[in-house]
Amino acid sequence: MLFRSDDALLVDRTLSELPKLKEPFFAVVHVGNTHLPYKVDDKDAPFQPSLSSKAPADNEAYRNYYKNAVYLQDKAVGRFLRDLRETSFGERTVVVFTSDHGEAFREHDQVGHTGSLYEEEIHVPAWLDAPEAALLPEERANVAAYRELPTFHTDLAVTILDLLGIWDAPQMEEHKRGIVGRSLLRPPTDAGVLALTNCSGVWGCAFRNWGVMKGTRKLHAREWDSKWRCFDVKDDPLEKNDLGPEACADLVQEAERVHHGFPGGH
Repeated sequence: MLFRSDDALLVDRTLSELPKLKEPFFAVVHVGNTHLPYKVDDKDAPFQPSLSSKAPADNEAYRNYYKNAVYLQDKAVGRFLRDLRETSFGERTVVVFTSDHGEAFREHDQVGHTGSLYEEEIHVPAWLDAPEAALLPEERANVAAYRELPTFHTDLAVTILDLLGIWDAPQMEEHKRGIVGRSLLRPPTDAGVLALTNCSGVWGCAFRNWGVMKGTRKLHAREWDSKWRCFDVKDDPLEKNDLGPEACADLVQEAERVHHGFPGGH
């Protein structure tokens, strides 16, 4: 899967098509230049040295190559927001931004993604940009309250349903039981224990890696690990200090129940 198309061209197309939509609308703008094989403008690449080589000796230059792709994409997204706010519907449009995954650059002996559940792969950016009139004051305060709390992609789905005004619709009641997540427009609540994996029926991976997370404690393992690894990502965001499965004893049982065992098979 290649994403070599120019995000700047996508922004141009999006800005030309949005005015044709009937409000209220839900639109997805899928920028992708930070996905392999990263799109970089050599004439506008502030992070140097920058190389597309994955050789171990070039690791930092390869990381800069990725950062230059992020930089280029940031410019496209920034222009989208600026021009969107200048439209007749811009003052009513809420933008929710996130990424599907991060990238590893040998932090835990891996390169790329779908190899593990370490923070470099699954801790992704997310933000909500809403004009003053688009949210009630209490909704804006609730979103702000989540800024320092662990939030998850599952929360974004519920938040979008809430933004569309259908989360409390009677027709949603039968579906809510199967939905995991919280609306970030509502007062903060405990997310509970969430299952984590890079392997699913939607997107497979080369080897098993899974775990669970509760608050800032994360338990996970890869197929070749001999035991569960436990980290507190608030105190140890780079996951350098494995606290051992004993520190996440309550999560071990839940992880093995949800995932039907240990990734390594024992």
